[in-house]
Amino acid sequence: VWLTPCPAPLFADNLTRACISSCPGDPLTFADPSSHQCVSTCNSSEYAFLDNRTCLATCPPAYFRHISLRLCLATCLEGQFADNDTLNCVPDCTTSSLPFADPTTQACVAQCPSDPDLFGYNHKCLTQCPPSYFA
Repeated sequence: VWLTPCPAPLFADNLTRACISSCPGDPLTFADPSSHQCVSTCNSSEYAFLDNRTCLATCPPAYFRHISLRLCLATCLEGQFADNDTLNCVPDCTTSSLPFADPTTQACVAQCPSDPDLFGYNHKCLTQCPPSYFA
């Protein structure tokens, strides 16, 4: 590892041993503003922002934190929902003030949408009511 610090706004590229303005995409590296180095993973207090390959303390507006992968995402991964209360991608909406998981938008919502017709049940928006339930 090359330890020579680069002056801001440059970043140390350990492969080329040069100070560069943006970190390379192959292999994928991220610009870490705290160390001024190109890193393969951001430190545990930061999130990787893929759009410009930087490490950030907080995700930009309209992006959600994927806590376990430490990523900033515009859309949460399949099976997760964007919680506008916490700005996190969550597996369900049970702790959100927006209590229903909408699979069409992948977001937690206050009520299930009527177009398409979805029905709220057990914190989920469903395409049909469960057995013994009626709309």
